[in-house]
Amino acid sequence: MIPFDLVCHMGTLFAILIVFHRKIISLFSKDTQTLLQIIIGTLPLFPILIVLKQIESLYDRPELLGYFFLTTAALLWLGIRFGHNTTAEEKQKHWVRDPLVIGVFQTLALLPGVSRSGSTISAARVLGWKMEDSLSFSFLLAIPAILGGTVLKTLHLYTTSSSLNPDLPFSSYFAGFSTSFLFGVLALKILIRLAANQKMVYFVWYCLLIGTGCIFIL
Repeated sequence: MIPFDLVCHMGTLFAILIVFHRKIISLFSKDTQTLLQIIIGTLPLFPILIVLKQIESLYDRPELLGYFFLTTAALLWLGIRFGHNTTAEEKQKHWVRDPLVIGVFQTLALLPGVSRSGSTISAARVLGWKMEDSLSFSFLLAIPAILGGTVLKTLHLYTTSSSLNPDLPFSSYFAGFSTSFLFGVLALKILIRLAANQKMVYFVWYCLLIGTGCIFIL
């Protein structure tokens, strides 16, 4: 069977490809260093495969979800409080270290309720990246992460299931893909605008509210 969430992840991936298509094209022409940084930033995900089952078991413990939302709020606050813009020379000096650190923060998003984009953007800002660069690198870094997760999930289904025949009607998968794609594009546009206007603090309050609510309810 083909899981519904896998199709929704592909919708999110297509949203990133559409919104950042110019950046993606430039990776293979004039910005090959950023392409190398994306590869470096993806490396921390590989050791996590060893403990992936243990991490996935946390998804069966909803009582922890609120604390992970509060973790996201804390990470976003750190990015706002200690974020700064360093010089181009200083950024170039740490062109290997920085994406590796950002990649480590990306692994936190494997925990339920921890925002991948929030973690990576905040890490980049603390390291001295400009907001625009932090935002674009965060979502470019998501492309291999989503693709890799999709491949692993598909291989797991192929080896554990007798077939990959859909378990839901095609209309359900189409609705899931379309919804995740459209809302993905909308969310990215809103995030880009808020980041440009230094309004990321809104997400801090949102995560605080959701996290506190989850703790009391769950």
